[in-house]
Amino acid sequence: MLAAGDASSLIIADGAMGTMLLAAGFAYDTHVYPLLNLTHPTAVLEIHRQYAAAGATLLTTNTFGTSYHLAHGRIEPSQVRCIAQAATQLAQEAASLTGRAALIGGSIGPLGKALAGIGAHQAGAWFAMQAVALQAAGADVLILETLTSNQEALLALQAIQSATSLPVWVLFNVNESGTLLDGTPILKAAQQALDLGAAGIGANCSSGLWAVLKAVQHLAHLNAGYARLIARPSAGTPQQDGRYPLTPSDFAECAPALLKAGANVIGGCCGSTPSHIRALCASLHAVLAQSGSTSAHHNPLQPNKSRDQHSPCHIAQRDAQP
Repeated sequence: MLAAGDASSLIIADGAMGTMLLAAGFAYDTHVYPLLNLTHPTAVLEIHRQYAAAGATLLTTNTFGTSYHLAHGRIEPSQVRCIAQAATQLAQEAASLTGRAALIGGSIGPLGKALAGIGAHQAGAWFAMQAVALQAAGADVLILETLTSNQEALLALQAIQSATSLPVWVLFNVNESGTLLDGTPILKAAQQALDLGAAGIGANCSSGLWAVLKAVQHLAHLNAGYARLIARPSAGTPQQDGRYPLTPSDFAECAPALLKAGANVIGGCCGSTPSHIRALCASLHAVLAQSGSTSAHHNPLQPNKSRDQHSPCHIAQRDAQP
């Protein structure tokens, strides 16, 4: 069993959840996506199942928007535990349905508001609350992702680490020059995250595939082999009609470069689908086979055994429809 910081095996992460929910008829402006774990679990389960069947060995919980909706009053703190439990169970069930081993990554996104308008204490409490709930539900690793503010990233990481014992990966959203929206160079932000004990660093979403690749190439110089290096690019920059330009084969072409750069967790973000992950998985395995390496590891973290089996949370019947 490998430890969280052991970078000797490849993890293939899943792709976008929001893109798939949107395609299933759940519009951004009329649905709170984390609540769909409770109200429309069948839809969420099916998306996870497709990613597991495509070859993903890390399934990410449908909880990315919880921070945002807490900050904007569309999710109440009292709902966080039930959301996390349902989201984690759905990902676990999807892996079981496909007969494939998969890690569960508890997704925690940014607040979408300036910290000055919320307060550090309240923001930290919201981050810690999500982390505790995801750990209790059975997540194997916590993934702080799509971070554009270094101040928020450091606050969130410290709050989570003070409340849980799970490894934490920190993923930044960067532009092509390698800086966060607040102007912080990703090298500085990632180094500070490592100094605080992050078990993984990387980039997701960002300005597309090449921005993530450039970020990973820079971050590889910080990584001494004890932390995960994560790359989860979007499928390009969305066009006017909302579609993403990179086809699955286009997306998969990045695999050799990301692997060569040192990434050992590779998946997708906005615009990526199970077809993108299937193509990515095939490309990665082909590269590994040519190099004589072993295939992607299916259990590279110590599974979380402390799962909350007794909860009053109500989850809708699985035949619920949008």
